[in-house]
Formats: sequence, C-alpha cells, structure tokens
Amino acid sequence: DQDALLAQLERGELADTGTPPQRDFFQLLLRHLREGVFADPIYGGNRNMAGWKLLGYPGVWTSYSAEEQMGDAAASKMGELRSLADRTRPGHNVQEIAGFDPQRGVAPPATDADIILVGLGV
Repeated sequence: DQDALLAQLERGELADTGTPPQRDFFQLLLRHLREGVFADPIYGGNRNMAGWKLLGYPGVWTSYSAEEQMGDAAASKMGELRSLADRTRPGHNVQEIAGFDPQRGVAPPATDADIILVGLGV
C-alpha cells in the first residue's frame, strides 16, 4: 500500500534505506511534489493543469479585477485556465513596451551615473 509506505517514510520507520535520512528524503519528496503540482505546465509538471483544476485555480492571468482580488471566493475566470504556454502560441498579441529590454538586467552595471537614489520611498 503506497499510503502506508509513505507514512512509514515520513516517520523514518523503513528498514535498510541507508542515506539520506528517511525524514529528510520525505520532506524533499513532498517539496518536489508541491512544486510539480503547483507549477506552470510549461516547466514539465502539473500535466494538463490537473493540480490547478483540483484546487480551482485559474492559472496564470495577467490581471485580476478588484472584485477578484478582494472577494472571499477564488477567482474562477469563467472556468478558463491559462498557462504561460498560452502566451507563446501563435496569434497571442504580446504588447511591446517601448524601450523595454528584458536582457538589460544581466548587463554589467554602468560606470557613470548622473544621479543615484538610495532608500527612496514614502
């Protein structure tokens, strides 16, 4: 029985497992399971969005209304689920932001600056 085996692993009661320690391995296994179930399918887990469907999660949307954000119920998005893969399909209209370069963040820092802001906020 798989449930009994997992319960024994969680308690560290399986015989002759060697390393890593059973409880540590169980925690790692549980962490990876959660990551796979909740991840966007584009990364290889959560096949057919099964984890999201189980939870009633609508997937990756670029916006939520104020009612959806503040409401007591989960946002349903009329039953439509979206994945990051939906943004890469032909026909998806990606709006360009003038002057935005997503690779700029990996460039080396500039050596000259006219102004430096530190701790700006209210």
